[in-house]
Amino acid sequence: MTDEHEVDPNEICQRGFVTVKDVRAMRKSYYAEGIVTAEEADALFAINDHCRNVTPEWNDLFVEAVTDYIVHQAEPAGYVTLENADWLLERISAEGVVQSMTELELIVHVIEQARWVPERLVRYALEQVKHAVVSGTGPLRVNGMLEPGLVTASEIALLRRILYAFGGDRSVGVSKAEAEILLDINDATDELLNDPAWADLFVKAIANHLMAASGYKVPSRETALREAEWLEERDGIEGFMGKMLQGGLKAVWESYRVQDAEALALARIERQRIAIVTSEAITEPEAKWLAERIGRNGRISEAERALLRFIKAESPRIDPALLPMLDKAA
Repeated sequence: MTDEHEVDPNEICQRGFVTVKDVRAMRKSYYAEGIVTAEEADALFAINDHCRNVTPEWNDLFVEAVTDYIVHQAEPAGYVTLENADWLLERISAEGVVQSMTELELIVHVIEQARWVPERLVRYALEQVKHAVVSGTGPLRVNGMLEPGLVTASEIALLRRILYAFGGDRSVGVSKAEAEILLDINDATDELLNDPAWADLFVKAIANHLMAASGYKVPSRETALREAEWLEERDGIEGFMGKMLQGGLKAVWESYRVQDAEALALARIERQRIAIVTSEAITEPEAKWLAERIGRNGRISEAERALLRFIKAESPRIDPALLPMLDKAA
C-alpha cells in the first residue's frame, strides 16, 4: 500500500497475513462514509478465508464491520432477513461446521445486535456447540482436546449467550428448534461428567419451552435462564437438582402467567409482522413434539425427570399433549 488510507484486499490475500497497519487502513477506508458496502463485506470474507496469520485487531474489525453491514445497513435495518442469513451462512459454513472462533463470534454478535434474526441462524450457532460436545473437536476445543460426551463451562456460557441474544428483551419462549438441540446435547452426554451449570440451563430452557407450548406468557430469557448463585455448591446430581427445583426454578416460576385472549392476539400479530419483515415463517410451539421427544433415546435423565416432576406439581395448566410425558417421571 502506498497510502495507509488505501486498501488492496487482493494484495493482502496474496501475502496471506494481516497486520495492525492493514486493520487501521481498512477502518479508515471502510468507515470513511460511515457505511460498509456489499463489495467491502465480500472483501472482508475473502481476507478472512485466505489469511491464517492475523493480528487480534483483525478479528474485532471483521466481526464489527460484517455485523454493521448485515444488521444495521442492509434493509430492513435491525432485522436480518432470510436472504441475508443465507448469505452469511454460505460464506462461513463448510459442511455445516464453522471453521474458526472468529466466524462463530460473528454469528453470535449478529444475533446479539439484531432485533430479530431467522431461527436458522440461531440453530446454526447452537449446532456448533453440539458438534463440539458430541465429537470433541472443532474450534471450540482447539486448546486441549476434551473427550466427547461432556459439556464444559465455556460451552454452557456460549449456549447461554446465544439463547439470551435470540430472546433479547422480548418475552419469547425457547423455540422447538432450540429445545431440540438442547435435548440432543443432553442425550449425548453423561450428566455425572457435565459441568453442573448444564443441568441448570437445560431444565430452565426446556421448562420455558414447555410453558410457552402450554399458552403461558413467558418472562424475558435473561430472567428465565439466569444462572443460579448456588451453582458452585457441587454436592452430587441429586442434591444439585433438589436445590435447583427449590430455588433456581421456583424463583422464576411466578414470572410465568397464562395469557388472556388479547395478549395472545397481540403476540400473533407481532409474529406475523416479523414473518413479513424477514420472510421467515414462524411456527407455534409444538407440545406434541416435545411429549414424544423426551426419553426418545430410551432413558430419561435425572434433569429431565426432575423437570417433569416439578412441572406436574406446580403448573395449574398444561397442554393435554404433554400429560403422557409427565407420567414418565412418576
